[in-house]
Amino acid sequence: MCNINNYELHWPIEYGNFNQKYTFFTVCDDIHKIVDWALVNVLQIKRKDYGLYNVVLIIPDLFVKTQLKGLINVFLKVMGFKGIFLNTESVMNTYGSSLQSAW
Repeated sequence: MCNINNYELHWPIEYGNFNQKYTFFTVCDDIHKIVDWALVNVLQIKRKDYGLYNVVLIIPDLFVKTQLKGLINVFLKVMGFKGIFLNTESVMNTYGSSLQSAW
């Protein structure tokens, strides 16, 4: 956390996991705010239309289960998306490389 001219800066993700300096709920709230801002201001999707969309969430191979539950909760319950598709980086990397199987 850093205070610059009355702003409080947060880094919700640190080294691929939730930042341990903040509470679990603070991190989830920060992620919600970041994603919501990007969807509304960059992609120009209205908040009321979130229910029309599904989310694809690519997670690291080594991920903490409680953090994953928090992300799912943010996308499905808080933001109200229609559905979520989860997969790991290694599997998606295999698909992206057009390989049928990997060792």
